[in-house]
Amino acid sequence: MFIFSIRPSTLLALAFFAASTFANSTNVQAQGSLLAMSAAQRSQFETRLNLSESQKPQVREIIKQSNSEREAIFRKHGVTGGSGKKPGLFQLVGLNNDMKGVDQWTQSALSKILSPVQMRAYSKIHAERREAIKRKLLN
Repeated sequence: MFIFSIRPSTLLALAFFAASTFANSTNVQAQGSLLAMSAAQRSQFETRLNLSESQKPQVREIIKQSNSEREAIFRKHGVTGGSGKKPGLFQLVGLNNDMKGVDQWTQSALSKILSPVQMRAYSKIHAERREAIKRKLLN
């Protein structure tokens, strides 16, 4: 019998996305969306990053694209926030592998706009959102 094990650090990475944080109002309202954030949460995100007025539309567009890709990956793997069904290990591994590219693209795009201090703040927010999504998926 083949036994597959996964490290706790990898499992945490499975919850990866996001902070991919906020999206436009249509994505935010999507029922069962794992990435959904309220207007208040979006505002708090922008405040925590200390975004300038010129950075806000650029960051919003990057996050909108990132979340759109992430939602497509969730659908591809049959993972939804409101299904009540926990994803299996192989679903999570596939999901994690697909999300790595989105994470890399998002970080690269944001690093062209945000200062190093803002990128550290983004990383912290991203980790918080990843943990929240992990709880939604696994509880």
